Amino acid sequence: MISIGVCHVHATPSEDYLEMVRELEALGVDRLWIPDQDFLDDPFILAAHAGLATSTLKIGIGITSPLLRHPMNLARSAATLGRLLGERLLFGMGTGNVKNVLQPLGLQPDKPLAALSSGLSTVNALLAGETTRFGPDLPEVKLGGFGENRPPVYVGARGPRTLRLAGRQANGVLIESRAAGTSFADAVAQVRAGLAARETDVSVDDFDMGLWQVVSITDDPSAVYETHKVWIARMIQAGPASAMRLAGVSERSIELLGRARTADDIGAAADQLTDDDRAAVVVAGAASRVAGILSHAIENGATSINVVGTSTLQETLSTAERLVKDVLPALPRPQIGAAAR
Repeated sequence: MISIGVCHVHATPSEDYLEMVRELEALGVDRLWIPDQDFLDDPFILAAHAGLATSTLKIGIGITSPLLRHPMNLARSAATLGRLLGERLLFGMGTGNVKNVLQPLGLQPDKPLAALSSGLSTVNALLAGETTRFGPDLPEVKLGGFGENRPPVYVGARGPRTLRLAGRQANGVLIESRAAGTSFADAVAQVRAGLAARETDVSVDDFDMGLWQVVSITDDPSAVYETHKVWIARMIQAGPASAMRLAGVSERSIELLGRARTADDIGAAADQLTDDDRAAVVVAGAASRVAGILSHAIENGATSINVVGTSTLQETLSTAERLVKDVLPALPRPQIGAAAR
């Protein structure tokens, strides 16, 4: 059966968050992803508490970035959590939210993809017990302790270069907001191209092709689109445009958001998006419609479905419950891959 994950991206009191975690495990959700964005609670501290509050739920960092945190500190955190959680830990990395997180901190990455690639190599090497240098004139360093439970490393990705990077260097990928149209199939093809170019022999069957998607099971999808309209507009603007076209976003909307520069511009453009544009980014509707879209992703290579909640904690829990009870039984088995489930 397909693996189901949940990520709640909203400020939540820690005690309420941990109660949500326990309820997700009781529902039969397979994995929890804890975000490292928007200056929410520290994901590594939450991951430790979430792991201690549960017994079977996989706990994922989804996602952090070597542009925000030093690779040595990422490796230390992963090694520590690996000893605490054992095989339940998943570790996601990406370029980070440049506009909303990195730039406000005064971080202006010139080559974020190169920094991610370097960070992935360094973290993997350190977790394997290897030594590394952070400069030609600096001494070699290594982790003071590392366990046998090296976590599977995921890359959060949307664009073709990052997707290929995931195939070359990671154990799994979280493909963001590309469930609609032929966009997911195109993303999977990019990841497989990276896998084919990989120096080590890694089978596609051991690689987790994860869909990372805002999902709402509702009788009123238009209301969901309205609630998420600015977020949808930002996702379309972030692109890449080719992926948005494949998902079904109109050329007019892509061009409109391509010209948007300020928050007011984006808000005005969001008001002009059609429901078809919005449905290309957010999966919303009756359980049967949601099952159809997610089934299409599975038929095109998805081995896990990871739903993102951006509203209230209760909304995230409600979506998870309906997903498990009303959608999951209608989904086909994954066509490829068995990793990290």
